[in-house]
Formats: sequence, structure tokens, C-alpha cells
Amino acid sequence: MVLYLFIFRILDLLNTILVICRCSVLCLITCFFNYTALYLLPLAIIVDWGIFQFSIQSVFKNQLLDLNKAVEEFKEQGIDLEIIEDDIIKEIDTEMRKYQLFQWGNRQGDKRTIVIRANKLFGQFKSFAFYNASSFIFVPKTFYPQSMKDRILLAHEFAHCVSHDLMLAFKRQFYCSAIILPLFVLVSDIPAWMKISAILLASVLALLQFWPIAYNEIIANNHALEVVNTLYGAKSMSESAKYLLKVRTETLRKNIKDKRYGLAYAIEELQIEHLQRSVSENALIQQSSPMNVWLSIIHYSLFALAGYACYSFVKEMNVSWYMLIMALIAFILIYVLSKINVTKIWIIKNLIYEKIGIQ
Repeated sequence: MVLYLFIFRILDLLNTILVICRCSVLCLITCFFNYTALYLLPLAIIVDWGIFQFSIQSVFKNQLLDLNKAVEEFKEQGIDLEIIEDDIIKEIDTEMRKYQLFQWGNRQGDKRTIVIRANKLFGQFKSFAFYNASSFIFVPKTFYPQSMKDRILLAHEFAHCVSHDLMLAFKRQFYCSAIILPLFVLVSDIPAWMKISAILLASVLALLQFWPIAYNEIIANNHALEVVNTLYGAKSMSESAKYLLKVRTETLRKNIKDKRYGLAYAIEELQIEHLQRSVSENALIQQSSPMNVWLSIIHYSLFALAGYACYSFVKEMNVSWYMLIMALIAFILIYVLSKINVTKIWIIKNLIYEKIGIQ
């Protein structure tokens, strides 16, 4: 079992590297066939870094805008927002802080999760997760921390605050792969059937983006149950799993009646599949990844085509050291633009904090 989990983690790490560092890995592959391609490696690394920075920042900004929209709607409807604290909330918060992704996002030491009661909101929990800033959870007027049902729903939202927006950034990296990898294929001199295959694979990869969203929900359920098990015991975890399964099943039934249920249906069905296992075995999920088997196979195939395309593109090319100058220019440009964007984002963040009443 330990060996199986070790292999799973290694494959998950490999998948993550291939998704985020696609240009750098392709450059390293071409170096085996043309040593002058090493001059391209710094530029490839900087391009990957720039794309990742853009993904993180754009997700951060989008989440902030969604939070601002929610706060504005609350204000327009005359809904009062009250920051609440409770021993159970503190217990769940403390336990969630042990998760590694939370620690990575807490470099400044000021990251926290703030629970806010909306005095006219009924039966709805909503989280706004930020990787390197405070996250927010809105709870309804009827929220009662001592209730098992409210406790597991709160733990679920706390779990989103551990890593949810980082997974959204990872999802955006999928889209980048679906765009960038086929471009390497299209600009190279390889058979037409390979180019057509790359376009088809990229299209399927883009269409299967529901899985990282479903993964967020599956992991949030699992983390929530794990925290409940740690704090309140196996019996509470079992009851919580049954309640979550009931909620997801009811949501699925509602989505079946909706003509737009396609993506939501798939997400709910995947959650139900994993929750049923938790209920029947009273056990947590030992492994799950934002790259499932089908996504991995498609991505590896697309990556192999891109690798061959890069090989055919540079096999007879003599790359000059002048590319290092281009890499330096690209680094300065990306760094400056990133700092400007971050400044704008934090101005928006501070304005929203003022509306909520947070110093």
C-alpha cells in the first residue's frame, strides 16, 4: 500500500511538472538532439514562469471581483455582514492550517479564513478562497456551529480555502497546454496527420476541463471528513459523509431537471461516487489527482507530438547565445508587468476589505 501511494505521488508530481513546465521540459528534450538548444532553456523557463504568474494573478483577480460582486449584492439587499468567531470554528481553522497547501500560501504569516454571517441568507454556504491572502466564508443566518450538518458544510468550505484557487490556477494551466503544445506542432515541418492529431487532442483536453473542478469538490469533501474524524471521531465522520451524500444526491436530482445540467451533473456524479465509497467503507480517499487517467493519457500523447515537433524544428538549427539576451529582456518585462498587476490587485483587495469592515 505504501509503495502504491509512493508511485501515485511520483506520477502526480510528474503530471504537475509537465502541465506547468511544458516549455522547459520540451526544451530539455530537444537538448538531447541538439546541444545548442540549451541556449533556449532560460527563455523557456521564463516563459513558463510568466504563464504561471499570469494564471495565479488572474485567478486571484477573478476571485476578488466575484467577492466584490457578492458584497455589493448583500449591501443592495440590506443584508448585514457580521464576522463571527466560535470555538468550533477555531478548532476547524486550526486543523486546516496543518495542510501543506495552506502553509505554502502563508509565506507572510497573515493568511487566515474569516467566517461572515449574512443575516438574511438562508441555507447557503459560500467560500472565496485566496492562496496568499485571507479567505472568506459566508454562512447563512441559521448557521449553528454545534450542528453536525452545519459543521461538515463549514469544514467543506474551509477545505476549499486550503487550495481551491491554486487548483483553479492549475486548471488554467491545462488551457495553456491545450493552446501552446499544438502550436509547436503546427509551426514545425511534420506530417499533416500529426498536426490534425494534435488539434484533436488539444480540443479534447480543453473539453475535459470539468475534471479539475470536480477534483476541487472531491478533495474538499475528503479534507472536511478528515478534519471531522480527527476532531470528533469516526462516528461523526460517518454521519457527516451520509449527510454530504444526501446533499449531493439532492443537488444532482435538481440538475437533472435543468437543461443546462451537463457539467454540473458530471461534477455531482463524481462527488457522489467518492462519497458512496466513504459511506460504505467509512474510509477516506487515499489518492486523487487533478490529472485523472484519461487526462494523463491525452496530455502525454499531445506532449509526445509536441516533443517530436520540437525535435524536427531544431535538429539542424544552430541556436546562438544571443538567446540569453532575449531571456533577460523577457524576464524584466514579465517581472515589471507582474508587479504592476499585483499592485492593481492589492488595491482592489483593500477596497473590498473596507466594504466588509476588515482592517
